[in-house]
Amino acid sequence: MMIHQPDTDDLYRDEYGVTMRRLTEMAAQTTPIKQGFGAALVHIGPGDVVTEHVNKPGVEEMFIWVEGSAEYMLDGETYARSEGDVAFAPIGLRHSFTSTAPGPGRFITLWWRAAEPADTAADDTAAP
Repeated sequence: MMIHQPDTDDLYRDEYGVTMRRLTEMAAQTTPIKQGFGAALVHIGPGDVVTEHVNKPGVEEMFIWVEGSAEYMLDGETYARSEGDVAFAPIGLRHSFTSTAPGPGRFITLWWRAAEPADTAADDTAAP
């Protein structure tokens, strides 16, 4: 079974200071709920800024830059990102993007709830 959804303007909404299309609804067509997972295709215009934020507790996020370029701010440090680059926001760190391209930019964002770290202190069989 292939589920297809054309890319149309009505699927996008303004969030975090940019225009984004959440992809989770597409994934929910096979099961009603995807626990702890989300995805979006984000359009970012010249000079646009993704609002600085911290994800919900326990959530990690990955960004895959598809078109254009941006400055990625993570916990006060800034990194240049462009087509093909990947960025990661660990749990609890502030992050945002500012477009540096003269034209439109796009990136894919994926987020998930990370598993609780295992307590290996009492388990002498755990790998170092």
